[in-house]
Amino acid sequence: MNASVDARADLLAGLLSLARDVSQARSEDLAAYAIVNQTFQLLPYHLALLWQPSDVGGGRVTHASGLARIEGDSPFVLWMNALAAHRIKQLPEARTQAAALGPADFPERLASQWSEWLPAHLLWLPLPSPGEPWPGVMCLARATPFEPHEVALLQEAAIFHGHALWGWRRQHRNLRARLRKRWSSRRLRFGVLALSLLLLLPLRMSVVVSGEVVALAPLVLAAPADAPIRAVLVRPNQAVKTGQALFALDDTGVRNRLAVATKSLDIARADWLRSSQKGFSDDGSRADVAALSARIEEKQAELAYLGELVQRLTVKAPADGVVVFSDPLDLVGKPVVTGEHIMTLADPARVALQAWLPPADAIALMPGAQMSLSLHTAPLASVPATLDGSSYETETAPEGGSAYRLRGHFTGQPPQLGLKGTVRLYGERAPLAYHMLRRPLAALRRLIGL
Repeated sequence: MNASVDARADLLAGLLSLARDVSQARSEDLAAYAIVNQTFQLLPYHLALLWQPSDVGGGRVTHASGLARIEGDSPFVLWMNALAAHRIKQLPEARTQAAALGPADFPERLASQWSEWLPAHLLWLPLPSPGEPWPGVMCLARATPFEPHEVALLQEAAIFHGHALWGWRRQHRNLRARLRKRWSSRRLRFGVLALSLLLLLPLRMSVVVSGEVVALAPLVLAAPADAPIRAVLVRPNQAVKTGQALFALDDTGVRNRLAVATKSLDIARADWLRSSQKGFSDDGSRADVAALSARIEEKQAELAYLGELVQRLTVKAPADGVVVFSDPLDLVGKPVVTGEHIMTLADPARVALQAWLPPADAIALMPGAQMSLSLHTAPLASVPATLDGSSYETETAPEGGSAYRLRGHFTGQPPQLGLKGTVRLYGERAPLAYHMLRRPLAALRRLIGL
């Protein structure tokens, strides 16, 4: 009597322990794993399987005792799936009634493989639930038959097994059901279709950069000699005529050299005259006359060069135009070297558009691409232009940083020389989705180093 009571107490303790492990599982997978493995605490078996129906029909074996992962395309799993599907299809009460099964309960195509995969006896144990979705079936297989009291004990365990799995599947199914319900709405489908078509809408690639109006073919006015600038005789952006003085260099050094050259020429002439007079009686003096004549020619050439240089120290406009430079105060007193750029002479009627394109904003641009300039002085209007070309290498932009230099010509009335603004560059067409993802993808590539 005491042994019987102890045995019942052990079964009850095992049942409660199993219920606690299944109910406290932190996921559906862990709950199913506990069901097929820890049910062994109640009674021994050779193999335990959990077959669960799917939302789209049919079902599959999801868990097996002793295995952490099920290979869905293995021959045994495919055969077991066919066995359970046949049972559910032939007997509607198979969803609720337990049954002891054998090869005789199935057609020949399934029964012929029974001995290859399962022991002689299989217990079909449906898992009950308070509602949909149905949790599925637990199948226990062993070589000996299942006794009625063992089936009754397993049916008690199946109650909390089914409730635990039903709770997890109900959460997942509710989410999927809500998604299916929303997707079945014609308004949602129409919205998704409209959004997809909108994302595929081809739009022209464009980028906004800084730009300015520059001279088309400017004349560079450079320093004619090494000297400081003495005076700037014009104002920035002043219109000048041909021959008008623009700036003058300090001529003190050149005039001193001119005076020295003049004295050297007088000395050379006096030496030549003295040698010529002595040459009538002195053969040596007569031989020096030719050398002194060459020296006189050298000094005359030097004097002529210095005289011309004095005139060139005052730089004059070679043509009509507008002088372009920054500030006269920045130039006066500045020492310059020969050939150094001082200012530019431009024709105000011949202007071009110059823009600076940073590498991060670069898009595919070909000569002939459309451009438009919005001046800072007239932000509500734009001036159309056409791209002529761009530099192959980046340069230092006026605003700092490296950028590609772009040049274009105006197709309408050109604006005033020297005005600045923003330039919009237009490239090829691309879907709206690409416009939205272009910068994030570029930032991602820079981040991960691709």
